[in-house]
Amino acid sequence: MTLPGLPSPRIRRAGPIAALVLSVVMLTGSAGMAATLESTFPRLSFGPLKQATVADLPARVLLTAEDLTIGSSDLSREIAKLPSSARSQFSKYAFVILENMAARKLLVSEAKTWASKNSVSGGLSEGGLINAFLQSIASRVTVTDEEAAEFYKQNRDMIGSATFEYVKADLKKYLLKEKQQAAVDSYVNSISARHDVRISKAWASGEYKKWKTNPVERVRRSGKPSLVQFVGPGCQACEKMEPVINGVRRKYAGRLNLLSVRIDKEQALAAYYDASSIPLQVFCNRRGEETYRHKGVMDRRAIDQQLEKLGVK
Repeated sequence: MTLPGLPSPRIRRAGPIAALVLSVVMLTGSAGMAATLESTFPRLSFGPLKQATVADLPARVLLTAEDLTIGSSDLSREIAKLPSSARSQFSKYAFVILENMAARKLLVSEAKTWASKNSVSGGLSEGGLINAFLQSIASRVTVTDEEAAEFYKQNRDMIGSATFEYVKADLKKYLLKEKQQAAVDSYVNSISARHDVRISKAWASGEYKKWKTNPVERVRRSGKPSLVQFVGPGCQACEKMEPVINGVRRKYAGRLNLLSVRIDKEQALAAYYDASSIPLQVFCNRRGEETYRHKGVMDRRAIDQQLEKLGVK
């Protein structure tokens, strides 16, 4: 059965890391501590490289991690593999590609070690090996009856009149999917804490200047709460959201930044925000911090509730 009104779990892609577009305590750069990418260039990383160290690297070297080196020519070759329609966009925001490259290579290394220790049969592609490795992490997660009961208690208005016993099995499946994805997210996003990853400070600085000019970052830095919706052509659910979003725009004019992003025109941003399923709504507070996201059609009442939590009335 489908439980009405339940939000989609926040999905971060756990497929092949070429398609992977994935908060932790950051080092502050104080005496004796190397500055992290996130503390130096906030939100440049979408996750895996947040804890990497910014450093002075040799010319044309963008990233090092133990025996891994990614240079500017490696990055250019990776961008050249993209369809021509995406090449210019990812050239502008090339850090997204670098992060995917580094995450994939480091995960392949970890997955090979795991496969050797666990006698996993060979013959898998790199993507298949990574998927099997991440699935092994997700499989450790469980959901208790108590967790399902607590979720039921807190979401009675969405579940309706159905008894807990009637919906328990579906709730546990829902929560299991959510927790498994969170476990994978946490593992992938902490990869630069498990490896000595260093990123060229000079190169990252130039990338950061470009990144701050993208439309989503501009609204997140405005000092107002923001609602960013990712949409695309031929999306019927996106069309259903149009009158809802127009109503939100009229009601909260001047008090809320409301931005619509076309994923076909902003492919790098779509990758960064994991807009693999649309429409996607992303809510941010006055400090630009993401507080909530929802995939699919979102009704006006649910939007108003999230905006109320952000202090928008």
